[in-house]
Amino acid sequence: MAYSTIRAAIKTALEGVAGITAPDGKVIDHEPQVIDDQAYFTNFISGSGTKINAWTITRDRKTEIMQDPGFRFQVIHEIVVRARYGLQESSGSEVVFQDLIDSVCSALRADLTIWVECPEDSENAIQVELIDHEMHGPYLVHIAELRFNVEEFEVITS
Repeated sequence: MAYSTIRAAIKTALEGVAGITAPDGKVIDHEPQVIDDQAYFTNFISGSGTKINAWTITRDRKTEIMQDPGFRFQVIHEIVVRARYGLQESSGSEVVFQDLIDSVCSALRADLTIWVECPEDSENAIQVELIDHEMHGPYLVHIAELRFNVEEFEVITS
């Protein structure tokens, strides 16, 4: 399975989580490289221009482990999903954002087209490495970083 297939499956799973794409959110299948505020706003602010609710997908590493000499490889993709969600106390954005994180983790674990690896040392399958808030231009946003591995096996045939 190519990374493009994995990335598309993750994007579909995220888009299926209530509150991410509707009414004012978006899932971006890469980490946009922005150099100015205008580019930032184009990528991360909703179509209505009123809210930041963006989830991005990238791969930090790919590891191949030979299982059978020359024929079978275990391939591990280290995936990072980053979330940005507009902070607004009057709408209880902290609670909404925390619930979205839980819903995303559940959706990723439930999607059998994405084999989220459970490491043998009994660590959690999905690590929520960061939950915080920071300034993005003039906006204060909640941020989160979810990390997990997607495992696959490749067989080389000649």
